[in-house]
Amino acid sequence: MASLSSVSIYRPTSLHDPLAAPIIPNTQNILDCILKTKSNGLVVVPFFLEQWAHSHEAIDTLKALEYVVFGGGPLATKVGDILVDAGVTLSSVYGATEIGVITHIHRNEVEQKLWDWVRFGQDYNIRWVPQDDGIYECQVLTTPTHQVSVENLPDVKGYATSDAFIKHPTVEGLWKIVGRVDDVLILSSGEKTVPAPMENIVSASRYVNGTVMFGRQRNQVGILIEPRAGYEIDVDDETQVAEFRNQVWPEVEEANKEAPAFSRIFKEMILVTS
Repeated sequence: MASLSSVSIYRPTSLHDPLAAPIIPNTQNILDCILKTKSNGLVVVPFFLEQWAHSHEAIDTLKALEYVVFGGGPLATKVGDILVDAGVTLSSVYGATEIGVITHIHRNEVEQKLWDWVRFGQDYNIRWVPQDDGIYECQVLTTPTHQVSVENLPDVKGYATSDAFIKHPTVEGLWKIVGRVDDVLILSSGEKTVPAPMENIVSASRYVNGTVMFGRQRNQVGILIEPRAGYEIDVDDETQVAEFRNQVWPEVEEANKEAPAFSRIFKEMILVTS
């Protein structure tokens, strides 16, 4: 990903004390590094973007960059929209140790608002394997110019990523990762729920630290929520549980709007961890 470009990387330790602990990136020293090195781009994990979205100073720094790219996990839709609407040139990237980074970083003006969709490079041979409900598994085939480091397909040389994608409904060539093929929840009715997009929306709540959907081989889905620090409750207190459910309900309703009827989360199916 850093081929033929200059990259600013944190020094691993002190030049004077080899036993000193490495510098740990945080929301402030990353921004300081951008300014000191006059960087024109940033590649980062979603966690930092979620923190910077609430800081006008951080957004001003990000706006000055030619591109801000994230990978390694989903970014809450609400957070990405805040950054893009503020003028940050944001895009997602897809790759893996076995295949490298195989999507474009720079986006054209038309696709700039579609920050959570990716476009695969034309030099890569992608085989899309249909699953169900408009979901496809991404398989990257070996070509004369691109050798995957692990080949696990039975019929051709290539790598089955087990990553699940959907096609953009109107823009040809754009794809969005929605989870893992083996993460799909198959209900007792045989209908399938892809949890990652819904978990992503609910996780954007300021009350939420983490989420996990459940419901495999059941007749409906539910969601387990870990409260963010400062919003913990006594899970044995029904009044506190009911109040917490009401606090996160706007995000749950938003997730339900994006899901088919059989995947919708009812309020009583919101469970809270201690």
